[in-house]
Amino acid sequence: MRPTRIDALWLLALLALVCAPFWVPRPESGYAGNSLSADAGGKLAFYRLLESAAGRYSGQVFRNREPLERLLEDWTSWSYVSPVLCLPGTARLPTKKEWNSILPWVASGGRLVLAVPEDAPEFAQAGIPLRVTAATGVSVGPAEARQRLKTILEEPAELLWISRGQIELEAEATGTEKLVQLDESLQAVRVAYGLGDVTVLASDFLLTNQALAFGDQGMAELAWLVLGAEESYRDIVVDESLNSTGVPRVVGLLLVDPLRPVTLQLLLVVLIFAWRGSRRSGPALPAAIPSRRNITDHTDAVGQMQYRTRNGAPLLREYLQQLLTTWRLPASTEGESPGLHAIAARAGVSVESLQAVLTAAESASREKWLSRRSAAAHITELARLRRATVPGRV
Repeated sequence: MRPTRIDALWLLALLALVCAPFWVPRPESGYAGNSLSADAGGKLAFYRLLESAAGRYSGQVFRNREPLERLLEDWTSWSYVSPVLCLPGTARLPTKKEWNSILPWVASGGRLVLAVPEDAPEFAQAGIPLRVTAATGVSVGPAEARQRLKTILEEPAELLWISRGQIELEAEATGTEKLVQLDESLQAVRVAYGLGDVTVLASDFLLTNQALAFGDQGMAELAWLVLGAEESYRDIVVDESLNSTGVPRVVGLLLVDPLRPVTLQLLLVVLIFAWRGSRRSGPALPAAIPSRRNITDHTDAVGQMQYRTRNGAPLLREYLQQLLTTWRLPASTEGESPGLHAIAARAGVSVESLQAVLTAAESASREKWLSRRSAAAHITELARLRRATVPGRV
């Protein structure tokens, strides 16, 4: 069979599906504060800031979508400096199992940057000597920021700070460096943890698109210094795994990383079956000639119809009329017809008995409803007489 234009379209669809894993975009996590979001609370500007700033010392910036346990297990085998792990106000905080992987990595020399989401300003983790609690009056506009906001910036800049929480250090905290402080409320701090350190922000506002677009470059410079990646020439990893697992998934569930290969393979199998079903194998078959219906099929159909009506009167009436027409008798059996003597003689019965059978059948056929059993009895008697009158039949 020659290839057609339809076959070419099927082939293009097959190639597109095979190439889909390489160009189909990953579905977003659904959390508006991720590093792909251009909303006011998104972190896209922060991610691009990291790419631009890390390029000055040939550092690399990438997003992580793998589970944190698997990612940190790979990092522990590296012989060079571990990257900076940034959790910029994720949809959820790490679980206990994830902390059991994060803290040993930090203690071995890693650096963790954790920004607590502004709408949920609470954080406490065993082993980290601080906690974040809800607070009021810890936001300041640009007019008052110069007097009330203390940062690690060397030169004054136009700043803005919005927060709903504050950091409280525990007594055993050592190696602390205060990064941002509003009056007496600590907003960002770096504490030592083993050979590494942990940086905690009481609010993720500093890393949002809204904050980095404010005023001059002061907010962007402050965000970069708080990260502290350039001083040790580290790569930077912005985690997205906590965003993708922190919100319910409704759209694009079959395209998440664990299910994406299976989904594409199923679509590939369906496409192949559809192509196979659209083609015929061998020459076209001739048109089927419908079989002719015989009298038996017609009789069966009439019998089924009469059986379902549950009324034998119409069938008895038609049979009696056909029998009288065959015998050339009048439609009414009342009175004695001249032809009855000949029919009675051929049937071998008396005229009176023949008249009685016909009269009873006619009376029954005039009923509005007649049981099938009664109609069958009359038809059987009439059929016996008809058979007896046919020449050559005994």
